[in-house]
Parts: sequence; structure tokens; C-alpha cells
Amino acid sequence: MRRKYALHPGSVISKNDGDEHFISAGQLARLYKLGPSKWFIWDGDQQGRSWNDYIHLYPDYHGRYGRPYEAQASDSG
Repeated sequence: MRRKYALHPGSVISKNDGDEHFISAGQLARLYKLGPSKWFIWDGDQQGRSWNDYIHLYPDYHGRYGRPYEAQASDSG
């Protein structure tokens, strides 16, 4: 079973231009190439959800948004 991705939208200072950019959840999903059913926004009020059950993705200072290693997305048990 694959784990879902928890997206953390927010601001990041770009390494390329030094400007601050806000990256929305939708933008993060596109940058990481995630389909709509594979992610949700982790907004701090996650009743009943355990942090360790999800792969957490954030805006990246370096602009590297490669797909997370697939082995992380599956249960090892």
C-alpha cells in the first residue's frame, strides 16, 4: 500500500533570483508531479493522522522537485 504525500505550501527564497516566492499546494503537486488523489495539505490540524504515516513535501530553496524515491511511498511491513 502506498502512503500519501502531505504537502506543506509556503514561502521560499529562491536560490536563483533571491526573491521570496509563495508556493501553493497545487504548485507543489505539479512540481513534484503528483496526481490529485496522491496528496493533501498538511495544515497543522490533522486529527487522527500520524506524521510518520505520510511523506512530507515542502517548497525547495534549490528548486529541486524530483519525485521522491518510490520505496518511501510504500509500506515496508
